Amino acid sequence: MRIHKPISIVLFFILVLSSCYTVKYTHNEAMNSVLGLTKSEVIKNWGIPSDKRIDGKYEEWFYDFGTRYITYSGPQNVQSNKYGRMYYTTTAQSYALLQFTDYRVTGWQTKGVDYEKTEMNKGKTAIAAVVLTAITITLGMLLGGIY
Repeated sequence: MRIHKPISIVLFFILVLSSCYTVKYTHNEAMNSVLGLTKSEVIKNWGIPSDKRIDGKYEEWFYDFGTRYITYSGPQNVQSNKYGRMYYTTTAQSYALLQFTDYRVTGWQTKGVDYEKTEMNKGKTAIAAVVLTAITITLGMLLGGIY
């Protein structure tokens, strides 16, 4: 029972250490920054679209990022491989769709992509690393005699 408290403390600091990244901007914020761009600005930043469609006064540009195959272990669509493990595979299409009105981006839709940007908080990471190292050394000294 005595070992549970030190393990809890270490797990707490691992959690603190893992939260040393902050979100610089979310996916929605990144995509909303595209709104208002001209077609030439979009081509400069995104390249030539995979496909274009004109529907009345709207124009849509489709950027196809391909199909991803995702394998999970779980009960759905279960198959056995040669090692006897259970898994299932699904596919997900990745794309971005930009809608233009009067030569400017007025809407967007995405699937299977994430433009969120995170940034390391260097000060918090350094403090957490020092504290975690100190706790690890202390626990090593305290629990060194336990086999």
